[in-house]
Amino acid sequence: MNTSKRLRDVIYGFIHLDKQECEIINRPEFQRLRRIKQLALTNMVYPGAMHTRFEHSLGVMQMASDMYDRILDNTDTETLEACGLHEEQQQKHYRKVVRLAALLHDIGHPPFSHAGEDLLPPLPKSNPPKHYKHEAYSVSIIQERFKGSIENPQYGKIKVEEVIALIDDKFVLRKNYTSGLLAQIISGQIDADRADYLLRDSYHAGVKYGVYDHKILVNSLRIAKQTDHIEGTESHHIVIDKSGIHAVESLLIARYQMFMQVYRHKVRCAYNFHLEKACREILLHVNKGIFKGVFPPPTKLDQYLLLDDIYMESRFREYGGYHGEIILNRNHWKQKYSSDDNPNSNEEISKLKEKYGEENIHIDTYSKPWYGGAKTILVYDKDKKLCKELHEKSNLIDALSKKTYSTRIFLNPEHNKD
Repeated sequence: MNTSKRLRDVIYGFIHLDKQECEIINRPEFQRLRRIKQLALTNMVYPGAMHTRFEHSLGVMQMASDMYDRILDNTDTETLEACGLHEEQQQKHYRKVVRLAALLHDIGHPPFSHAGEDLLPPLPKSNPPKHYKHEAYSVSIIQERFKGSIENPQYGKIKVEEVIALIDDKFVLRKNYTSGLLAQIISGQIDADRADYLLRDSYHAGVKYGVYDHKILVNSLRIAKQTDHIEGTESHHIVIDKSGIHAVESLLIARYQMFMQVYRHKVRCAYNFHLEKACREILLHVNKGIFKGVFPPPTKLDQYLLLDDIYMESRFREYGGYHGEIILNRNHWKQKYSSDDNPNSNEEISKLKEKYGEENIHIDTYSKPWYGGAKTILVYDKDKKLCKELHEKSNLIDALSKKTYSTRIFLNPEHNKD
């Protein structure tokens, strides 16, 4: 790599950047990520959790590069040829595409990251209403603001559409077989995004829940062919060798524990509620209220990119109202009821609504399996040259395939008469 800079990082030691990557990072659209915290107001309960989307994006690029390199090293030539990755020039080209996609995958995040996504506007003419995802903003920003840097001929022959193809699930170039395969590095059950944020969030929060052996995990990756005997089709996937099963188990358990102990912590859930309310009030006032309490759509990037955590926080006192004052004074609504195993809390919710009034409680529900769905992990047996689903090889993962429920009900302390 033609290295022009290296940055110190708390997870990887050093992250090396070439001139093109430095050019991209130095753009104001990327510098904005310094002002968007990775975990919103999680610092209200874990004071060290002040890290940003900026260092996470750099970390995902490093992790994606490590994964890509090991995948090529571990995969046989015949398989690489079938995937369009056998020639040295192809390998260099797609390595760069992977790095840029990883670097820019979060460029469209709203203020306060995922906690701000409830304030993204509805899609035009959607019925029932569906809302934009931050990926839609990422695609627009990459196309409109980074095309010149990505397609600059002095850096190679990369097209901006190739980068977007690894980020956007619906993008047409995902029909390119190689792009579809490499997209698994950016978005999947063992992708670079998840691999980085677990380690990074755990480090900054000061907990050990997100720690796993990422070096073993990365070193176990390869490309292998899977045969669908029912459909009679064959396809290639990024898989793990049997030697990496325990590392993958560790990653998936780390994700479960981080969600239940950090991301779903009762105080964080309370502040997500206050944050949404305060930001909606602010957005009703700024820009003369033209966005009606939501962030600007992807077609209004000039206005959208002006918004970050600092912009919103500076207006909590003036425009944030009751909930803005709660955030500033750390006087959040308190948890009155919680259940992590009851899928149906309707009876308890009805009792609390009747006792305190619907306007004085906030209900936060969450349900999902921690493994499975459309994105599964395949384990490769080199001796038999066969792939099997991870849950067939691991009782732990089979347990994580079952849906987990979490219900938290918060009460306005001013109306708690108990």
